[in-house]
Amino acid sequence: MEPISAIGLVGDIIGLIDAGLRSVEVARRIYHSATGSTLKNENLVFVAGEVRKRAMVLQVEKLDLNSAATSKGKHALLSDDEKSLDAIAKKCRDIVDDLLALLGSL
Repeated sequence: MEPISAIGLVGDIIGLIDAGLRSVEVARRIYHSATGSTLKNENLVFVAGEVRKRAMVLQVEKLDLNSAATSKGKHALLSDDEKSLDAIAKKCRDIVDDLLALLGSL
């Protein structure tokens, strides 16, 4: 075996060992956790839930503005900024729902 090939093989073996040790560490953390999940995943669930709440608040506020305008006999039209914000809030909710479903399946 040529020296350069041997160095490459040793590097690959070290990488494989490193990946295996990291996998064992993650498995150990999951095994010892109270929820059966890593702290990182629990934090993601918390943050995703908070983002979802804020997006829902934005959409509820938009509905309240529309109802108030309609009850006063005004035509309820959203400005371009409000439409953009509503689209962002909806997209956030969709992404968060997907993320929570993915995290729930782990």
